[in-house]
Amino acid sequence: MKWIVIRAKWIVISIVRSAESTLPPWLLWWFLMPGACYLTICQWRNQRFAIQQSKEHFTCLQSLTSKAWTPRRWLSEIDANVAYFHNWWPDRLGNARWRLCPEIMGQEHLDRALTSGPVVLVTVHYGDLRLLLYTLRSSKFAAAFMRRQNSTNVCPVRTWIDNLADAANEMSDIPSVFETNEIGKAYDYLSGGRRILGIAIDGSLRRAISVRDGDWQITLAPGALVMAQLTSAQVIPCIISRIGGFRYAIRYTTPVSADLLVDSKGHEAAMNYIWSELRSVIWNRIEQWLPTLFARIRHDVEHVHSS
Repeated sequence: MKWIVIRAKWIVISIVRSAESTLPPWLLWWFLMPGACYLTICQWRNQRFAIQQSKEHFTCLQSLTSKAWTPRRWLSEIDANVAYFHNWWPDRLGNARWRLCPEIMGQEHLDRALTSGPVVLVTVHYGDLRLLLYTLRSSKFAAAFMRRQNSTNVCPVRTWIDNLADAANEMSDIPSVFETNEIGKAYDYLSGGRRILGIAIDGSLRRAISVRDGDWQITLAPGALVMAQLTSAQVIPCIISRIGGFRYAIRYTTPVSADLLVDSKGHEAAMNYIWSELRSVIWNRIEQWLPTLFARIRHDVEHVHSS
């Protein structure tokens, strides 16, 4: 059965890749619309599932998500999900046809930081992180991301697409992914110079730091800060979001102050700064949250009672 599913994916992706190379963008948009509708329904179901995992999440966030999924927002998100299909032709993102799709803000922060050494991009599970990685590598940045161990997202079709992208970007010898059990390899990779390592800080939370945001608390992991400090890397908050059609936005902000990376005393301030730089995008399009991020948010009961 697994072989049949993989074969079916291979056929569908091959059809979509052929459509990308033959259809004009406006016609390709309509061709991909059914798939975008399916993705939107999956996102809605994933959010409901993530919230219902605990009574606390259900009671605190159900009103928040119901506001996000209004009919107008449904239509907007279906349109925005068309950008997801860039994941099926990452080897072509460097072509002139797709160069204008990303709206990149704060590129100067990343360029400046790379002149002096490696960079740790800190983000959260929001938007399309795979597309963020593909965009970086199509721009000839030596970029990789940390991924949880034994991720279920790995399949032969994805490996095939990744290999096509690496060959097209001339990065076959530069790793694109490290699992959480490959911390040593990730350290060596960052120590190689002008390298980028992306880490979602709402992932594994062995030493969690709580960040307050109004009536909410978000728990984030400081491991990325430790890695940056040990490799003399700069930490830059980053987030990707879908805009509409084939367009998406990537935002880089001012690096975290190096003084906050020295020890655990500064990590709380660093996490508060990172969240403050990302929160406006995150709260504006709640439907782009991924389940992992939903699992890290709690109602700040003490703050509510005190106010």
